[in-house]
Amino acid sequence: MVARDQKQLELLARELGEKTVVIAADLSTPEGTAQVGIECAEHDLVVNCAGVMVRGELAKADSNELERAMYLMGTSVMVLTRAALGGMVARGEGAILNVSSRAAFVPEPGLAVYCAAKAAVRSFTLAIAKELEGTQVRVHLTCPGNTHTALHERAGIPASKTGSTLRAEPEYVARLALAALENGERVSVPVERLFDRILARVIRGRVAVKIAGILTRLARG
Repeated sequence: MVARDQKQLELLARELGEKTVVIAADLSTPEGTAQVGIECAEHDLVVNCAGVMVRGELAKADSNELERAMYLMGTSVMVLTRAALGGMVARGEGAILNVSSRAAFVPEPGLAVYCAAKAAVRSFTLAIAKELEGTQVRVHLTCPGNTHTALHERAGIPASKTGSTLRAEPEYVARLALAALENGERVSVPVERLFDRILARVIRGRVAVKIAGILTRLARG
């Protein structure tokens, strides 16, 4: 497990058991990402799940905050995925689960950076999944909706404005994402409402990749 807070990591590690390894690192920096990348190369399952919301109009946003957010949710995912794939492809097995968001499909004003980063993760993951067809390495994209985590609170968004009663539990989201990965699905939308089930059917990864491939070929003429 990776996070910036060593104490919180150690508390959670004690709950999970003695096999849990923790790394205190900042994935919004190249140094922290490089540190974690070394560890990723040794594992058969890597989950990229870091996220932060940058709120407000882009013109008024702090440029350093924007850069750190995009590195955390974009560049670090790509760097760590690459690091993990090196070992997985060599061993002939492994899986990567990248956590995007339903926001990847909804360009929301006031959350432009978050939506853009999650859209990048979506596009990147589907492309990598296509590249790895024919190998024993699996790549899965999960796009949860509102989930009970500290993401909104850290961004200063009141619970009353996030539909907190409609949020899914993290355990539920994780369980469904891992089950979808095991079932060989390319994309999952692990939330409970009917709307999300319909959305999940519309955005199946294989369909999205085929459409993208057709458009790319047409564009190249």
